[in-house]
Amino acid sequence: RRILDAAGLESITLAELARQYLQAHPTAARVDHDLDPLLEEFIEAKSREERRQTSIDNLTRRIRAWLVANRLSTVHDITDEALRALKLRKGVSAQTRINDMAAVSSFLSYLSTERRILAANPLAGMARPARDLRMPRVLTPEQAGALLRAAQEVEGGRLLRYFTLCLLAGLRPGEAARLDPAAVVLQRGGRISVTLSKRRRRGRAVPISPTFRAWWAVAPETPAPLFDWDRDRVAFDQIREQAGLIQRGSGGDRKKLTLRLWQDDICRHTWISWRLAELKDEAQVALEAGTSVQMIHEHYLQWLDSKSVKALAQMRPAAQPQKKA
Repeated sequence: RRILDAAGLESITLAELARQYLQAHPTAARVDHDLDPLLEEFIEAKSREERRQTSIDNLTRRIRAWLVANRLSTVHDITDEALRALKLRKGVSAQTRINDMAAVSSFLSYLSTERRILAANPLAGMARPARDLRMPRVLTPEQAGALLRAAQEVEGGRLLRYFTLCLLAGLRPGEAARLDPAAVVLQRGGRISVTLSKRRRRGRAVPISPTFRAWWAVAPETPAPLFDWDRDRVAFDQIREQAGLIQRGSGGDRKKLTLRLWQDDICRHTWISWRLAELKDEAQVALEAGTSVQMIHEHYLQWLDSKSVKALAQMRPAAQPQKKA
């Protein structure tokens, strides 16, 4: 009121001023901002917060997938239908939908609080899907062997180190992707030093088994990071398909999976169950895996039988042909 009075507008009311503003600035015009540059600004802001690159890449991938799937190009295109699509997609796990909603919600909060383009985050009040109450799936010894052999063959074994770390040392995919190979100490009694855990910035040491040592020895040295989604996505899918863990449709339906034995973190689940069957000590396995005893006790007790444990321990790569002098 003081600003208006100082400008010589003592007689105009705030309501009249609001009506005049809306007539001159329609709602659609005020929110019709291109989303691509806004997403770039959002990602740059996250980078300045010194977020891990894997987290930033994950945010970018999930948000872009939502924009493309719903053909969203401007802020005005963000409708209730597009928001509900995040929650109600068929054939997608509840946890994936929860993670997608969290990523998009972070972006919309930025548009609201930082850019002041949205009056509020429209996802803030939407309930998240209920999590699937499923036991983690593990690989059979035959499937595990097929996976490692496929990783050894596809593109000259470029992803074999990555899969060896996930399946034979229980690292999370993000941990395996960014691990410095120098952190793998192969001498007897050696350990893998994992400097970052999923939730806390604390390290842990993972013991190296003879099986790990055998597969790591035949894996070619590859540049860091050991896995990059944009670079390695095709090889990653080819390995899983060759191992019989996924199967795609034919013809123009190649993107659709007709067989899905793969589950996120299935390699890590296999290693934890394997290690627990060996040690019979959930506290030690939790320490090595960087998780809680409660999680180990709830999900992994008595998951693998002794025959499977023995078969996993005996997995070895095929003998490599010796190079001629």
